[in-house]
Amino acid sequence: MLKSIREQLSLEVSADTVRRRLHQEGILHRVPAKNEYLADIHGAARLIFAQQYVEKGMEFWVRTIFTDEKSFSSSNHGKIHLWRRNDTR
Repeated sequence: MLKSIREQLSLEVSADTVRRRLHQEGILHRVPAKNEYLADIHGAARLIFAQQYVEKGMEFWVRTIFTDEKSFSSSNHGKIHLWRRNDTR
């Protein structure tokens, strides 16, 4: 990551220098938090909910938010690394 920052900015400095400058600005290396996996009970609860509201129109479903939703990735590129300020997501 630091190498790509150096290359994109055409900097002739070491990775340590880039890291120190980022730290001075409050930007630190992070690995994003992992999402929890859905348990079978979540799917069952969703099915029961959907059966109760099956007659509702599309306007209802567009405004429905499931708090146990999971994000999926179509490929695995290993760990995600990023740089960001403290107390940000």
